[in-house]
Amino acid sequence: LLEHLVASDGQRLVGLLEAAITRSNAQQRAAAAKLFSDYRPLPNPGKNVILKLLADPDPVVREAAAHAALMSVPPPDEAGPGLYKLLGDPVGAVRAEAVNAIGPLVARGVAPAGALAAMGKAMSDSESAVRASAALALGHVGDLPEAVALQLMARLDPAVESSAEVRANAVSALSRAPKSER
Repeated sequence: LLEHLVASDGQRLVGLLEAAITRSNAQQRAAAAKLFSDYRPLPNPGKNVILKLLADPDPVVREAAAHAALMSVPPPDEAGPGLYKLLGDPVGAVRAEAVNAIGPLVARGVAPAGALAAMGKAMSDSESAVRASAALALGHVGDLPEAVALQLMARLDPAVESSAEVRANAVSALSRAPKSER
């Protein structure tokens, strides 16, 4: 249905979604963000909606907006500062989605300064979902600084990391790192 609406009247649909986020409840704003994650290619007005929703007061909306930033084609480079800020969000699900979404920006060299170090720091987050997302995202970054590689290696030890998912993602991330990093 979305593909049909986009093909027939995409700009009008984007306009309606832009208007909806200013006068809707959190559930509707989150739904609008999710719609943009399926919008290919993402038009500039869609980027603006995602950027606004990254700063939404509701954590469900921020999480959905971070996911939309990750799934958008092309990913909005302008989302970097908002995603970077979300790495410190008080809600773990938001931090997990933000670390996933900022990874591709780090890999392309368009993330804010300090984003890669913040991703490494997320390996010590109190929530295992954030650590698992960080390890997964770090596996797609490419060259990792030694400090970040060491944070991943520390998570291989079951005495340090109780989550099997985090350990598995850390193994995967380290196996993707260039041989000079291992």
